[in-house]
Amino acid sequence: MADSRKASRPHDRSAVRREQVDEELNDNRQHALTSQASEPVPERVHVHLQTATTWTEPLTLSTLALGLITLVLVWQTHRDAAEAINVAQKQSKELIQLTTSLAAMEDRPWLSLACIDFPEQKTDAVEAKCLLQNTGKSTALHFSAKSDLVVSSVEPNETDFRLDDTKDMPQSVAVGTNFIITFGAAFRPQTIADYKAQRKRVYIRVLLTYSDSFNVKYTTPLCLAHLYGAPPNENSYCTVQ
Repeated sequence: MADSRKASRPHDRSAVRREQVDEELNDNRQHALTSQASEPVPERVHVHLQTATTWTEPLTLSTLALGLITLVLVWQTHRDAAEAINVAQKQSKELIQLTTSLAAMEDRPWLSLACIDFPEQKTDAVEAKCLLQNTGKSTALHFSAKSDLVVSSVEPNETDFRLDDTKDMPQSVAVGTNFIITFGAAFRPQTIADYKAQRKRVYIRVLLTYSDSFNVKYTTPLCLAHLYGAPPNENSYCTVQ
């Protein structure tokens, strides 16, 4: 009996220990529950999100209209500025061209031609000596002359003249130059006889071309009719030029 009592004592101690642990756990649970119950519960926050203001509100429509008006004004300003620049550039170009043209007209060469002599004609040709003058203020450059002579009883048409290059022409004609050009053409003896009998006239057509230092080209046409035996300076102008 003594041995059995001694053996049961450890068992009793373990049971007591378990009861103490259980009581501590229960106390901890009760304390946790009490703490949770005593803490204030946070109120729920309601967040209200408002979308963008609708387009129908007066303030938004006014802002939009003001923005559109501003864009239109800016675009129109840029357009007007571009047009003004184009107009200014065009006017500047025209002014330069006008200034150049005035300078060219002021300093341009002027060529004139006057027939001064009709020598005694050969039996197979007609000749005329003409004076070329430059009465302008600059040298005539790239000078050339085309000419033809026609003997006829009536004034020839333009197609009756065959303008060919006149040989031995100077390349340039300086200011104050007096240059004699001889124009001539061969004809049949009967045509020469009619001319000397004043039944026909000699028609001289000349086309002078030249340019100035600004590379502006000029043309001087001349067409004269001469009656045999008349003074060399008594010539009539043709209708054809």
